Parts: sequence; C-alpha cells; structure tokens
Amino acid sequence: MLDASEGERETRARQIEMNVIASSCSFLSQLLPHLHRFTLSSRDGMTPLDYKDAVPDNPTNDGIIDALALSWKTYDVPNSIVVILTSRNERNLYEILSIRYGLLDRHGITCKLVDFDDIIEGGSKEAKLERDERLVIDGHEVAIAFFRTCYDVKHYPTENHWKARLLLETSKSIQCPSVAQQLVGSKKIQQELSRPGVLEKYVDNVAAASRLRRTFCAMYALDRSAGGDAATLLGIQNSDGYVLKPQREGGGHNIFGKDVKTFLEEQSAKRGSYILMERVRPKSSD
Repeated sequence: MLDASEGERETRARQIEMNVIASSCSFLSQLLPHLHRFTLSSRDGMTPLDYKDAVPDNPTNDGIIDALALSWKTYDVPNSIVVILTSRNERNLYEILSIRYGLLDRHGITCKLVDFDDIIEGGSKEAKLERDERLVIDGHEVAIAFFRTCYDVKHYPTENHWKARLLLETSKSIQCPSVAQQLVGSKKIQQELSRPGVLEKYVDNVAAASRLRRTFCAMYALDRSAGGDAATLLGIQNSDGYVLKPQREGGGHNIFGKDVKTFLEEQSAKRGSYILMERVRPKSSD
C-alpha cells in the first residue's frame, strides 16, 4: 500500500502483510486493466486499444493456473488430479471455477472442488493415505491440494478437522501452502523480520535488504517483557497511530483507533496474540 503519512506529496510502498490462502480476486484483477482502459477512453473519445501500452495486462489468474500446472507436472503422475479445498458457502466460487476450468482448458489437467468438511472422518468423501503416502480422495490420486480454506480457527471446529489437515500435510501431495509456509505468513514472523539484523540473516545483499526494510512498518511484540510493556504503553498513548493485528488471514480481525487503547487496557491478558503495527496512511483522492 502507498503510505502518505510523511505528506501527501511523499508516498512510498509499505508492506502490509502476506496472505498465503486468503488471497483472492485473481480473476477480477486480470479483468481490471480492461476496465481502466475503457474508463480512460470514455473521457476523450479514444478506444481502449489506444491505452494498451499505458495500462498493461495483469495476468494474475493465468499465472496461478500455470504455476499449478507446473507443480502438477513436477508431481509426474499422469492420472492424478488437482484438488481445490473450499469451505461451505464459498463466496469466491466463480473465481475458483475459473482456475478449475483454466487448468483443463490451458493444460488438460483435471481439477475438482472439495469441501474441507467433506473429507473429515465421517464426511461424504473418503480421504486416505496409501502405504507410499499417496493422497487419495474418492478414488483419485491427488497431486496438489490447493487451499482456499483452513486459514482461520473457525475452519477447524472439531478435532476431526485438525486430523484431516494432518492427513493432507503428511501425504506426498504438494500442499499449497504447506503448514510451514502458512506459519511463515503469520504476523509474528513479519514482526520478527522487522527486528534489527534478523532480515539480514536471510538476505545477504546489503542493498537489497535496505530496500526491503524501507517497505516495513514499525512493528512491536506485545509479549510479557519489558519491550512488550513499552509497546503496550505506546499503543495506549497513541492509539490512532497504530493497529493491533492478530495471527489471522482474511480480514476483519484488526483493531483500529480508540479500540486499540480500550483493548490494551481492558484485555491485556490477550495482548500476546497480537502485534502492534504502525498505521499506514494512504493518499487521499477526490
């Protein structure tokens, strides 16, 4: 996001977070340049084609489809399938269907949508591991388990849901993402990488590390330490300048403004599950 907190004329890109499952709208993003070209051309009597160079294509959905196809080829079992794991009443169904049909149309790969609730013990679909750790769902060997669910605690209402995730994770199928990748996307890891010297352990190019750091917001742990106590006081005293962020994906979980002060004062016991992050101020537009 572009941050204008230093003044409307000075903006710079800031990293907000990385979602590895709750990252949708690839299909709409691919269509968006067409809308921009149409909008621009409607103002001056030109055609959308006249803005082809000014507004480049954004093949996000094709990129996801092609990446899944490459992973399927790497798995190297011709009759295996790609499974997209979804939740009940999936709101982004049409986007997911575009990936399913794109795999078939562009690469000839069979893809099935499977509700995560259906593969738990006692569910409507049989999910099992063969002795060689192949994952089989309803008689089909699964090359890739592509998650569009399982990123929130509410997606694991029973112990059987956790067992189903473990079954997937311990199989030889490609997990997108794996549990490790999902944890790396957590806010706590983001906050730890912002600490002095931590990023540089993994990015040995000094100039590159410096460029990355310029995108970081100030972030603080809220654990039971002197540093956590200081960050808590900072949030209370300047609640409008910071955001409380839990270890969640999907939006709707952050705490802003005066609610930051209220939370830190009244629910201090829960503060360790959050990080305190400098608030980004996007440039206003008329």
